[in-house]
Formats: sequence, structure tokens, C-alpha cells
Amino acid sequence: MVARLVHQDDGIREEFLKRIKAKVQAEREAMKGRLEEAVPSLLATVLKPVFGVAFDISRGIDKFKGNSGEVNVSVKLRLGLSDEWVLMNDVIVGPEPEVFAQTDHVLIGPPGLFIIETKAWQGAFSGYKDYWKRKEGNQWVKCESPTKQNQRHVRLIRKWLEGTGLLKINELPEGWIQPAVVFTNASWLKVTECSMPVFDGPLQLLGYLRQQKTRILTPEQIDKIAGLLAYPAVAKAFTNKEIQLLYDEQAVTELQKGQQSIANLSAEQPVVEEGKNKDGRKFVRITGTVEQAKEIRQKYLQEGQNPGKLSKDRYKQGIFYFILRRRKQVGIQCFSPIVAENPSCNSHFHSKLLKY
Repeated sequence: MVARLVHQDDGIREEFLKRIKAKVQAEREAMKGRLEEAVPSLLATVLKPVFGVAFDISRGIDKFKGNSGEVNVSVKLRLGLSDEWVLMNDVIVGPEPEVFAQTDHVLIGPPGLFIIETKAWQGAFSGYKDYWKRKEGNQWVKCESPTKQNQRHVRLIRKWLEGTGLLKINELPEGWIQPAVVFTNASWLKVTECSMPVFDGPLQLLGYLRQQKTRILTPEQIDKIAGLLAYPAVAKAFTNKEIQLLYDEQAVTELQKGQQSIANLSAEQPVVEEGKNKDGRKFVRITGTVEQAKEIRQKYLQEGQNPGKLSKDRYKQGIFYFILRRRKQVGIQCFSPIVAENPSCNSHFHSKLLKY
């Protein structure tokens, strides 16, 4: 069996990408501003469009190289680990206002939570106590520190998990979150006294993970952490009490104290969300088994609602949905079927969680 692959909710990803675009645009404008200060105004007018195109091309090349390296690592990790592990790629959390952390890979397994930064950089690199250099010709020049970058990811992810109030982090042993960096295209790599392991290729990383025999996380904790990271908007809503929970009072109290998890609730009873897609049509999304989803749809039908066809999410396991169609008027027969859209692709909806 291979590692389980879990995808993060699309809503926060779209919000993050909007902010990334704004940041890139700001960097682009800042570069133009520095150009104006460095050269005469007439020459700057000519050069700014050229530098702008070069900036965009450079960004595109870096993104392409990074994506190809991340896919390579993801495939080898998933095929090389058992189904006790959960693999999540490109995980985004926002523990503070206007502060986001984007992590290439998150692995959750019995030995702990592994935060992995992938670098598809080409060339020779040397890291000493988290200070990094790359070789350019016959000289070594300073470069971005992937280990310091990943330290930030660990800090923000830990802070975010603590902020949900749904995970008793203080009860977990020290070192349950473990960072690592993996290079996929380096021609030469030397690492000395860095704050985390650095690997030359995904196979080295895989071998390291297989050697971790200490069992820190239980299967329930693994599923809980995966559920929180997969649905960060829902977890935040629990903490902020922005979503009405139609549970009995005892369940609400336990949930707010962090004594239950979204994953645990889903295992016993389904989690049901109501919302609207981008076209304004109401939908119901169920996290649970197919039998539970069918039962939920039947209850809507019994209550006089007009639920559409039950569909399975194409990208996420254990997610089902149906459109809540308008009630048919007496004496009017509708001949136009409504094609259900995938609500997971929509980021703008206000949801209400129910428990059956």
C-alpha cells in the first residue's frame, strides 16, 4: 500500500494566490523604481519594459523548475511509504493576518509531522550553520537559505495548529515536528552543522524516513492533523465560532476545548456543509462514507427539499456533494436537468456545518 494523498481545500489556496500575485507585482514595481534611480529618466523609460519582461521570465523559469522538482519528490515519497502515512503537497496556512506559509510537502506519519522544502536549484551549493552559498564560476556567493526558510514554515505551521484549539500540541513530545530540505538537481552539495537534515535527492530523503522507527503519533492524531490542514478555513471557523454547529451541547463544549477533532467526528458521523457556488446555487457537501452521504441526501428529500444527484468529489476522498435545486412548482414539469458543479472548486461560500 502507498501513502495516502490528501489535498488541501481550494478556498484558501485561491486567496493565497491572489496575495502572491499582488506581492510579485509589488516586487516588479519596486524593481522599476530602483531602475529609475540608477539610470537617467530617458534611458529608464526605454529599459523598464525590457527589465519587466526579464523579471517575468525569470519568475516563470523558477516556478517551472520548482514544480518539476516537487512532483519528483511527491511521487517517490508516496510510492515509497506505507498507508500509515499521509502526504500533502503545496500546503498553505495563515496563522497571522497577512502572513502565509506555503510548504512544498507535509508528511504525517507515526514518527511525527515532517515539513519538507524542495529545491530544484542547479549547480553546486554549500550550507554551513544555515548560511548558504552557491558557486558561480570560480567564486562562492551568498544565496537564499533553504534551511532558514523551512524554519519559518515550521514556526508558522506549529503556531497555526496551536491556534485552531483542536490539537493538544503540549501533550506531544518535543521534536514531533521535523523539518527537512531536499535538493533535486544539485551537481554538488555539502552541508555542515545545519539546523535540519538536508538530502541530495528524494531517495536519500525516503531512506531517512524509513529509518524513523519511533512512533510518536497515533492513527487518530495523524488523521486529525491531516483534517485540520486539509480544511484550514473550517478549522479557523471552529475557533472563531463563526459557523453554527447544530450539535448537542456536550459535543460543542468538547470541540471548543479541543477534545474532539474534525477527523474523529467524520469517522463517527458525517460533517455536512451548506453553501453557494459561484453561480449562486446552493449545494451540500458531505465528509464521510458514501452510505452516510446517501442518507443525508434522503433526509433532505424527506424534509421537502429538492436535492440533485449525489456526486463524488473528483479530487478528494471521502467527499460527496449535491446541488439543492429549487422546489418544483405545482403543475409545472421541468425538462431541463441541472448539471451539478464541483463545489470544491469554489472558494467564495459561507458554509453551515450540521451533524446528523
